[in-house]
Amino acid sequence: MIYFRHGMMSGKQPLLTNFAPKLINIVKPIINLRFMKKFLLLAACALYGVSYSYCEAADFTVNGVVYSVLSDSDKTAEVAANPNLTDETVEIPATVTFEDITYSVVGIGAKAFAGCENLHKIVMPEGLTSIGNEAFSGCQALESAPLPNTLRHIGSYAFQECFMLTDIALNEGIETIEEGAFYYCVRVPAIHIPASITSLGRGAFMYCNGVTEITIPSNLETIPYGLFAWCQKLTKVDIPEGVKVIEYGAFSNDTYLDTVTLPESLEVIEGSAFQACAIENLVIPSGITEIADFAFSLNSFLTSISLPSSITRIGGCAFQGCWQLSEFEFPTDLKEIGIEAFKGCSGLLKINLPDGVENIGENAFRGCTSATELNLGSAINTIGNQAFYNAWSLTDIKCGNPQPPVASDLFADDVYSNAVLTVLDEAVEAYKEAECWKNFSNIQGGLSGIMEISPEKEAYKEQWIGLDGKVYANPVPGIYLHRGKKIIVR
Repeated sequence: MIYFRHGMMSGKQPLLTNFAPKLINIVKPIINLRFMKKFLLLAACALYGVSYSYCEAADFTVNGVVYSVLSDSDKTAEVAANPNLTDETVEIPATVTFEDITYSVVGIGAKAFAGCENLHKIVMPEGLTSIGNEAFSGCQALESAPLPNTLRHIGSYAFQECFMLTDIALNEGIETIEEGAFYYCVRVPAIHIPASITSLGRGAFMYCNGVTEITIPSNLETIPYGLFAWCQKLTKVDIPEGVKVIEYGAFSNDTYLDTVTLPESLEVIEGSAFQACAIENLVIPSGITEIADFAFSLNSFLTSISLPSSITRIGGCAFQGCWQLSEFEFPTDLKEIGIEAFKGCSGLLKINLPDGVENIGENAFRGCTSATELNLGSAINTIGNQAFYNAWSLTDIKCGNPQPPVASDLFADDVYSNAVLTVLDEAVEAYKEAECWKNFSNIQGGLSGIMEISPEKEAYKEQWIGLDGKVYANPVPGIYLHRGKKIIVR
């Protein structure tokens, strides 16, 4: 009987059932069995309009394991689907013989052992180069699966939910590991990605809850989406020089991850990259220009973070819920703060924004209950609704923009009643008439903030000195001391 294994025909379907027996009786005396089967296969392919090479793959069984011929010319085969396998231990030989032809076993095919609940151990031969998609998916009793040194490719979800698997030795030579390859392998203690890797899929090690140690090679420029997400026993990550991008959620919900070292080569940290970790102190390298949405949210142990001056945007919810963060030095090039960026940062004592900040999103500092001082800088244009709501300890608020920023409902009623809003002398009346700002009971002038500089400090005469006392080479809109004069840059 001849079977199609894949393609337009679903399942295994007998072909030419009516005339095949008669045809066999006619040709059997004059041609050997092997030739006869090829002859019938050619006839079947012609009848169904598909190529011979497409039909050529055939299943055969050796020692209870089903294989498929990949190529007659190369004499290669792979392990095919074995849905009814009940063995606890399976040893795949380097070669198998079918109809007097010996084939090299070069792969474990897609879903080859998927759902084989009794499988405890698989031995794969040297010479095997590929493990297909979902090859061992759902083998919940699989404890041992040593990978051969010749392996080059591991397919998507190949070892998904192999709950008992305790070791993953990724040998040098492996080039591709696809999406979710080891998803939910909860007992694996360590993952060392080889330097030979050229392609690494999303979430390849997601939910590997037992992992306490990882190694990332320097030739890996991108750490993919969700690569080590939910690895909840991981405590330390050293990302090597050479890595340029950390994609969305790469280390999210690693709830014991308290130490992270980032390389100077890093250019992008995507959203939620380190969300809900336990990072305590962090230095962001100078090549980063944006803190993406949710990047460090819910890091409840974060007490210190150093940002480079190159940061121009802090995204929505970027530091939301980092309630132990008491001090935060905003980058001098910062222009935008996203919605809820610092919401719930109840330990923050002062909010001193640089003069370049133009926009603040809704609820950006909502719930910053310990903050007593707020300096909005001199370039602020728009502030989102309730940006400082429930920051009820604010008593000292400064805004250096001569034009009141566009805003509606920013503060709680107690802040409007008790805090002092200090603005430029020439802007007092404008603030008393502007929407939102007119709600303050106490608006006063006198804002200058220019620090006194001794005359003997000649070096400062040609510099632009901002309200924060910092030196600016190219001043953004704001108030400066330049050549001994107070200058407003608009």
